[in-house]
Amino acid sequence: MTKTAGNPIQVIKTDKAGPPVGPYSQGIKAGGFVFVAGEKGLDPVTGKMVPGGVEAETRRTLENVKAILEAAGSSLDLAVQTFVYMTDLNDFAKMNAVYA
Repeated sequence: MTKTAGNPIQVIKTDKAGPPVGPYSQGIKAGGFVFVAGEKGLDPVTGKMVPGGVEAETRRTLENVKAILEAAGSSLDLAVQTFVYMTDLNDFAKMNAVYA
């Protein structure tokens, strides 16, 4: 975890979650809140999408979010809001079985 100079915003980074695929941080801690965005089912070791379909991808995504929150001193139990984006809504039931 690093803290930006003179700013109460902390950039959260952990090797226990997949790397960001764009120009953004894994997490940001600001004002007592932790923000996590853009997480996918990327394996933290290989940096590639986990095999096994939507269930495995959902499981790995949640593990990544959990790792980022824990690196920030938080947890999934304190999550206030989440968004799920899917490319195929026919997979919703499979995703939701893991997500729920």
